[in-house]
Amino acid sequence: MNLGYKSLGFNEFNRFRLINYDEDKFGFYLDPVFRLSYAKNKNGTSTLWSNGLRMYGHIENNIGFELQFYDNHASGYFFNIDRKFSSETGYEFQVGKNAGLDFDRMNANLTYSWNWGSVTIGKDFNYYGSGEDGKIILSNKAPSFPLVKLEANPVNWFRFSYIHGSLNSQVIDSNSIRLGFERDHFPKISKYFVAHMFSFTPFSFFNFSLGESVIYSDRFEPIYLVPIAFFRLADHYLTDPDESAGNAQLFASFWLKSYSLKTKFYGSVFVDELSIGNSDNPQAIAYNLGIKTIDPVIPESEFILEYSKILPFVYFHSDKAQTFQNYGYDLGHWIGSNADEMYIVFRKRIVRGFNINAWYSYIRKGSEESFNEKRYQKNQTFLWGKNKNYSEYGIKFEYELLNNVHAIINYSKTEYTAENNEENNSVLILTIGYGIQ
Repeated sequence: MNLGYKSLGFNEFNRFRLINYDEDKFGFYLDPVFRLSYAKNKNGTSTLWSNGLRMYGHIENNIGFELQFYDNHASGYFFNIDRKFSSETGYEFQVGKNAGLDFDRMNANLTYSWNWGSVTIGKDFNYYGSGEDGKIILSNKAPSFPLVKLEANPVNWFRFSYIHGSLNSQVIDSNSIRLGFERDHFPKISKYFVAHMFSFTPFSFFNFSLGESVIYSDRFEPIYLVPIAFFRLADHYLTDPDESAGNAQLFASFWLKSYSLKTKFYGSVFVDELSIGNSDNPQAIAYNLGIKTIDPVIPESEFILEYSKILPFVYFHSDKAQTFQNYGYDLGHWIGSNADEMYIVFRKRIVRGFNINAWYSYIRKGSEESFNEKRYQKNQTFLWGKNKNYSEYGIKFEYELLNNVHAIINYSKTEYTAENNEENNSVLILTIGYGIQ
């Protein structure tokens, strides 16, 4: 196909592209990205407008590339939230403008692949562990971050994944502050994330994975470039007697499928702090368990039941620059520490391109951690402090009008209680978008 008239507009699959060029040695595709959302509740209205581009393609059979970016402008009274306690991805760059909020998103990847593995340099989300409403190990709650990633799948029963990334600590480096006549500069302390996971599938119906991660700061450490190193021992190697070199975690996950029952069981565990042999020692653990079944009674439907529990001080650390966070948002489950959630969702396909989702969520949330007080005090057990309860249910109708053009109607109601305070709020959101939902 020549790059010209035939490469613009709709391709042979009736899909619109600004550019659609493909041959054996080179492929290049360019799509517009846009979204308009209108939201209304009892207090007022809000709008969210997003626009951008998605570019992707390949060179020969080994090199792939992808870039997606879009700007967002939100206006209205309840879009200006910090998204701390929300399943939506947090902000990485935001400014107030015209009585609203402007923020942007950008993910990009350059990948070299071969028949049993790949190496990627990019900025993107990564997902470790299981979960529908949130993943306790690694999720898209925090903004994506720049990284180098290695993935290997040398045999069908074993997969290996390694990530080394750079995070935003949100902690000012006081030694590097520069004051100027027109503008002052406040650099942040360098913060890094490294993780690897070994995944085994001994049977077609069973998989389990084991992994570890480390958050470290201040300076880049070459030892973490060794993908198969035991990171916890590397952390010990770097630790002086009077300081901690990093914040280490262990994690595991599994899934078990029953093909006859059309059912999948899954779960994950995340160990941020664990002392064995003494119940009074620190314990900071999170886990989730879930079940997903296909066509339960009603054809072309699925039902999911999931429970997640996150003990106090998970994702937290006494060093502000070594929390399990990026831009101040947890890298794991969005409900955060000292909380649990019961989540139920039912999905039904009506006709091709038209789907209905109905869900219910119940969350209990205790007090949050503070850098100004000692951790793991005897009273700081699960749900310690001022409790908040959230009950939310809703229904979403989604219809694909054209290829990659989606119209969505989303209604939800939240009931909130905290001590003697009770509130409820209903939100109706209407969205139409291309390339983004």
